[in-house]
Amino acid sequence: MGYPNQPQNAVFVNVENDFPVDVAEPGQDNFEIDQEEINDDNNTFLEIMKMQAAMFIGTMLSDRNMTHASIQRVVNAVTDLTSNTLTLLKTRMHSVLTGFDVDLSTPQCERLFSLFEAVENPFLGLETRYKQEKYFEENFRIVKPKTVALGIRMEMKRICVTYGEKTKLVLVDPTSVNDTLEIIRKKFSIHEDFKLLAKYDGITKFVDIDPDDEDDVYVFEQSTELLVHTTSQENFSSCSSGSADTILVDSEGSFLDEDGCSPPPSKRSCRIIDINNLLKENYKGSSILAEYQKNNTLTPQSRRILVNVVTAGLVKVCETPYYPTAKEKTECAKAIIERFPSLKNRYSKHGYEHFFCAEGKQTGFIQDRLKNIRRHIPEESKKRPFSQNSTSPSCPASSKSQKSSECSDPTPISEEEADQLVSFCRRATSDLKKDITDAMKKTYGNRMLWITNESPTLAEILQKYPRYIDAEGLVNQDFQMKFGDEVSRQLLMKWDSSIAPVILKLAEQTSTTAIRELFMEFNENKDSSSYDCLGMYALLICVLMLPSHARSKGMRKQSLSMLIDFRPIGTVLEEYLTQDRPNRQPYLLCLGTRSAPTQFFIIGDRQAIKCEDNIVAAVDKLFKLHFVFNLEYAAELKLFYKFIETFVFKLSPLGQLPNKIVEIVAAIESCSSF
Repeated sequence: MGYPNQPQNAVFVNVENDFPVDVAEPGQDNFEIDQEEINDDNNTFLEIMKMQAAMFIGTMLSDRNMTHASIQRVVNAVTDLTSNTLTLLKTRMHSVLTGFDVDLSTPQCERLFSLFEAVENPFLGLETRYKQEKYFEENFRIVKPKTVALGIRMEMKRICVTYGEKTKLVLVDPTSVNDTLEIIRKKFSIHEDFKLLAKYDGITKFVDIDPDDEDDVYVFEQSTELLVHTTSQENFSSCSSGSADTILVDSEGSFLDEDGCSPPPSKRSCRIIDINNLLKENYKGSSILAEYQKNNTLTPQSRRILVNVVTAGLVKVCETPYYPTAKEKTECAKAIIERFPSLKNRYSKHGYEHFFCAEGKQTGFIQDRLKNIRRHIPEESKKRPFSQNSTSPSCPASSKSQKSSECSDPTPISEEEADQLVSFCRRATSDLKKDITDAMKKTYGNRMLWITNESPTLAEILQKYPRYIDAEGLVNQDFQMKFGDEVSRQLLMKWDSSIAPVILKLAEQTSTTAIRELFMEFNENKDSSSYDCLGMYALLICVLMLPSHARSKGMRKQSLSMLIDFRPIGTVLEEYLTQDRPNRQPYLLCLGTRSAPTQFFIIGDRQAIKCEDNIVAAVDKLFKLHFVFNLEYAAELKLFYKFIETFVFKLSPLGQLPNKIVEIVAAIESCSSF
């Protein structure tokens, strides 16, 4: 039983009451009913029934194996049993008395039947645990156990402490400033006087901590970050030397010139970030290095940690606090690619543009991280200084625009001939499959011209060319005529062999909840070794890895439903199509479950197009349908479809891939011979 205003981490003991309840053993009655009390007064009768019900509950409470939840289930079950039994008995008695011509309207009969109604719920007034305890307290002299707080147990906590260029996670005692000072002194081997500064989530600036000031002690107890400031740091001045063309990094992450001294700001023009040292000083750095050595790639979560660590190091040493120059950010991006070469984007000019690109509006992971850092700095520090000689390296989106793989559209045939062939396809029976396929091939030019110029809806296209619904291979045939046979086979050739295994490997290492749940479901599936199961879960996980909206669990699952809707086997397709789904782009309907799918259909504008009975072929047809019918991607699936379009089918230039796609592409290329 909970009590209000309990201090956190308090240690409690229960003091037993002085009036334990003597509860009868099963089969023993310790409550005698005075038959004289049972008279015509229903209230007295109800009180006796309530007392008996309370003793029944008390008997169960005396059993240590009976929980309150179990007791409540018994109370509910007994109530239902008693009510149903008495209802049947009341009905039977009513029938018998009527058969003997007894007048049921007499006061005696009415009183008799009122007793049935009174005892239908034997636990009336004892339905909940609160009512039961209250009844016991009032009628059995039970005193509740008292909770006595013996004291407050304060736990040690880990907190980030920064001293110079070093930041370490230190286990401190939040109740003692002096003890914390000694812990920090030993941790960083400080041999001089220093003062401690602290801040927490509610404040933006560091506060000097005085152990004798109650307000300062409160800030220290709530602190989330500590800063150590020594006397020598206040009087520190950089030692300068001659002209140095290269700035080196020491073991603590500070930039030095050739003589080992920190150079003046004017000479800090070319910076080399030592990624290894930055990672070694961070408590998560070793796991990143180990992961890359094992897998030759990094998961998106590890990449984010890497960017955070490197950007933090850059902010500490850049010429202008919180606003490094484009050249400094470019050098930082280069250093990452040099240390982790498999993260390189081989489709861009330099390979590091997804980490930072200075052309036009500056973009990349480093730039995004800097924007997040600047949100939490004081307002006076958010003003970007003017730079007169801001030179930035050129960063074209791609080396050379790739030649489009699209084939030239064939010349349309005459309208009269096209109308005749369209009419034939509409009327022909399904056994004339070859003739239908040939007729659709001949009218391809006219159809593409009409779709391009008129932009018809999916429903309008299927109304004019209904054989797309039931004739197999027509969507694939149009796609082949548009882009060629070799391009058309890419997804079916590469997904199971090259892409899916890497997607699942990345999923195994991720910490994203929705992805982990799908991966665990895949592992628990008894058919996880089958290609159908592999293809299904890899596609679903790929959608979650490429969210087009905010990274929330709800939005990720919504993206899955925009690609595929799972319905139980036996769902009536005609009834499903009548359900209202406004403004929804074509998607897949799967009859069955993720682990046991049976049928696939493409659904759009209340039309259903039959697909092959495996997920990869169904997604292949769905993707090609967007190109053949000139349809837009669903907003929630734009990154997923863009990945299929650019990386798998190579239908558009690869130089300007979104950063999330670049990560997966780099992982696939580093883990396979794709």
